[in-house]
Amino acid sequence: MHDTRIRQIASRATQDGRRGVTLTQLWYLSRTYNGASGPRPASGVPARVRWLVAAPVAAALATAAVSAGGFLASVCGLAGLAVVVTAARMDHFPAAAGWSRVVPAESTFRRLMRDRWLPVYGALPEGVVDDLDRAGPQAVHVSAARSVILCADHAVAVHLAVSTLPERLRASLVEVPADATSEGVRDALAGVPADLPVVVLHDAGLSGVLLAPLVRALYPDRTVVDGGLRPRLVMHRNGAVRLYSPVPDEGLDVARLRAVAGLTESEADWLARGLRSPIAAVPPVVLRAAVERAVRRATGAPGTRAGGGRPRDRGQGFLTWPGPPVASPTGPATGSPTGSPISSA
Repeated sequence: MHDTRIRQIASRATQDGRRGVTLTQLWYLSRTYNGASGPRPASGVPARVRWLVAAPVAAALATAAVSAGGFLASVCGLAGLAVVVTAARMDHFPAAAGWSRVVPAESTFRRLMRDRWLPVYGALPEGVVDDLDRAGPQAVHVSAARSVILCADHAVAVHLAVSTLPERLRASLVEVPADATSEGVRDALAGVPADLPVVVLHDAGLSGVLLAPLVRALYPDRTVVDGGLRPRLVMHRNGAVRLYSPVPDEGLDVARLRAVAGLTESEADWLARGLRSPIAAVPPVVLRAAVERAVRRATGAPGTRAGGGRPRDRGQGFLTWPGPPVASPTGPATGSPTGSPISSA
């Protein structure tokens, strides 16, 4: 983690200090490695089992080959050899727990910035704010607001607040926990006019994909736009950050998840394995552009009345909306969004 590299990444992310980003976002941009895998069940035949079977069979065939002689001996010998080769070539993969890793770890990155960067430079890079210093749910109440952004990620909520995006979009901002319950959503939207459309920002994770359906269920007369990450665009995309979190012990109804969240079978299976992608890992410039499109879409979208049909935005994240692609350079070492998990489809 070279200080010159960090400064270059921060400069690009903040547009030379003109746009605020959080330390969490800077950490994701500065990563040098990310890997993740869901739990893997055991597969194949263990070596002990296959040799317990293969060894006696091969020995019996060898004995038969010696005693039989002639053509039958050749057949038995070849059969014994085939048994040995087959047993040797069979694979066995033991069960493995799910895992994920980001290098450097967040705790390591924060310690480096606190213990090594601050004593030398006296402050974080220009435009970078520590989201952990801004405790509690973020809220930006805009006068004459035309919509409300409901954000389920603290770092992203802080980023939007310090970048003054809510004011420019005339959209109030409220934050809820990533695992928000019905009560938490009601509390967050308690002071928001009931006629304002809601744009929901969330991770591509189990709790995230269920947040917009929860808001719709609580407010059936309200326009609710799912502006969060869609799993299908980060599952296999190079450069997208993927993390692992254990699924609830009671298991998961994949069919119900697909029905409620409008997911494909592969998306639901991916989430059921405990994999997710954080919205805070989206490059800030791409995130802001996507949020802006989502808010504009929400303010122009027809509402869904109780008992009515589905608005065209329902079930869609901003990643699926048409729009011009966001050009970005490549190379994580320079802080640019290599394989950024957000793009216009």
